[in-house]
Amino acid sequence: MWQLFTAQARRIILLAQTQAIELKSSSVAPEHLLLAIICEANNEAVEILHNLGISLEQILAEIQQDLEPENATSMVEPQLTPKTKRVLELAADDARRIGHDTISTANILTALAMGDRETTSKVLKRLGVDLAQIRQGVKEYFETHSPEAEEEVIPERTSLPEIPPHVAEFMNQFFSEEVRTVILAAAIEANVAHHKSIGIDHLILALLRAEDADVLRGKPLRFG
Repeated sequence: MWQLFTAQARRIILLAQTQAIELKSSSVAPEHLLLAIICEANNEAVEILHNLGISLEQILAEIQQDLEPENATSMVEPQLTPKTKRVLELAADDARRIGHDTISTANILTALAMGDRETTSKVLKRLGVDLAQIRQGVKEYFETHSPEAEEEVIPERTSLPEIPPHVAEFMNQFFSEEVRTVILAAAIEANVAHHKSIGIDHLILALLRAEDADVLRGKPLRFG
């Protein structure tokens, strides 16, 4: 099903893993998908939310009330939860419902609004939008915009090799939690770029995303 997602949608799914890592979560929940949508900013779902009068800052403030860091320290790459997989399946159903051949961020947004008891649905409702309004917003959006065209076929993402136990043990013993988090984030950056290994550029990107990477922003180093 991966190839059915538009380039934007694939980017959002991979960025959701980065969000999970940054929040020290052991898995990728639907909330991370919604966070990824607003963090990416330039996508169909964000424009639809904007047209409905919802700002990114409002969503971020609301979802942060429901998401708390789990302090996960495992070196295993966060995987999609069953609920997240279900969201993507519902997004595929929604794409078929509106007659689209690909699954866009708009379809993912619609799926995130489904289910009265789901966290993402509650977040959107607290902001004054429900599933019916999201669907109407999607309909109006595609009346003036064509579905995202695929300019190139992006190969299916391949996961990096699982870290051997002895390597994970070494990293847990000698690397700080912050360094381990950066390494995991670099692995996600490599996957986003469809690279088979982690390079210096991926580490730099991961460091730039880290909240305490002051030295990369021109601030003095702090010791002790």
